[in-house]
Amino acid sequence: LHDVAILYQYLTDYDQALNLYKKILNIYQDLDDEQEIANTYNNMCWISNASARIDNEIAINYCNQSIYLQKKLHGENHERLVEPLHNLGRSLANQSKYFKSIEYLQKALSIELNHQKRDVKLSGIYHNLAVSFSWLGNLYEAEKFYLKSLEIKEKIYDQNNIELAITYSSLGVLYGHLKRFDLSEEYNLKGLEIRKNVFGKLHLETIRSQTNS
Repeated sequence: LHDVAILYQYLTDYDQALNLYKKILNIYQDLDDEQEIANTYNNMCWISNASARIDNEIAINYCNQSIYLQKKLHGENHERLVEPLHNLGRSLANQSKYFKSIEYLQKALSIELNHQKRDVKLSGIYHNLAVSFSWLGNLYEAEKFYLKSLEIKEKIYDQNNIELAITYSSLGVLYGHLKRFDLSEEYNLKGLEIRKNVFGKLHLETIRSQTNS
């Protein structure tokens, strides 16, 4: 079931993925396997964040369930807390609770920096910190974290990875707000070019990106 749920995630069929994870959760609850219950709640939180159809309060509840169990099993600063804390930060940002979002993202960042320092995790946390700071109007702090994220992404991803496009476009919008129009154009065009290569010229993602360029 788990492999099928992951497949639905990659296909962005989040309703089907969530339904499967609910079945998986019931199995682990019957087995009283708290570690796998915690992991499953975290997966359900991630899916809820990714889907526009699922209420943010549901996502927050899943994240909190995962965090509670991970703390119970491993303590306050274990690396298994990084993902649910990160996902909770994203859920709170989706509710426009940016100060709380930053609080949990910084907790995730602190734990990750004190443990494995995984590039993929760090680049995601930096990007989402930048998003929350940007919404709060703290554009220079947002710039700092976007650039930290981009530095890692340019190192670990190939030049046509959509993760790069996301941060390029975010920087393009940010520099537009800062009236640094040369940099705004540069980064927006980089994001647009990747989307053309990945999705094609007529895809909705590409068309949306063109409105920023």
